[in-house]
Amino acid sequence: MIVQLSIGLPTGRWLNVSSAINASPDGLDLGFFEFGRLTLPPQMVMDTTEGLLNLVLGDGLGTVAFQSVDRIEISEKAFIATVEMSEAERKALAASAKGKVRSLTGASSAEEVRAYWNRLRKAEQTGSLKEASSLVDYLRFTVADAADQSGTRENPEQQIGSAIIALSIYCGSRKLQALVGDVVGKEDGLEADNCRGVRLADRVDLMKHFIISAALQVASDAGAAFAIGEFKELLDANKGGSGFSFDDIAGDYPEFCALAR
Repeated sequence: MIVQLSIGLPTGRWLNVSSAINASPDGLDLGFFEFGRLTLPPQMVMDTTEGLLNLVLGDGLGTVAFQSVDRIEISEKAFIATVEMSEAERKALAASAKGKVRSLTGASSAEEVRAYWNRLRKAEQTGSLKEASSLVDYLRFTVADAADQSGTRENPEQQIGSAIIALSIYCGSRKLQALVGDVVGKEDGLEADNCRGVRLADRVDLMKHFIISAALQVASDAGAAFAIGEFKELLDANKGGSGFSFDDIAGDYPEFCALAR
């Protein structure tokens, strides 16, 4: 099977890459590899690619990825690659790949979010947030914490994003760990004990809806205008405000409702 790829270059030109993948009972087998006008030895290309993946992913995961290809079957109608990998290897490879993508895109890391989550828990345990009954108090604590951390970091915008995601996991749902990776474990306490009694406009469901939608907004980076609108709604939910309207948010992002339930 011939695979061809054209890559656009900043100069306006195109770089053509072409290779042949052969049917093989013993893993990946390249028939030839052309990089622009250069013809490179297939084994050298595979060894170099494996080494680069090991360097990027760490822990020899590039080798794991290559060795997991058990056989290649090619027919007139189908291309079938059989992959054999243990559950532990699959999880490690997926976690490393996701982590690298998040890092390249400037997204929050699990370690960074975990630090904010731990400080929220400590604030509850030491009494700083013990008497809080409004999500606004938690948000103020979270924003202040992010501001403190931003003083020693290169990306202050990322800090507020990480802090909001931590708050959403802490008071909303641990399912939101899927946005960044494993943040908390079973040993960190029951989710029901977090933010007990905290409300938004005297309602727990609105509180959860708000922070879950805010976290999804941070993760998707769909636009600053919507995030500003969310924070205005939160402030309006305070005493003297015009009142929280989750319907306004749900109208644009109805999927938030399903996840919050």
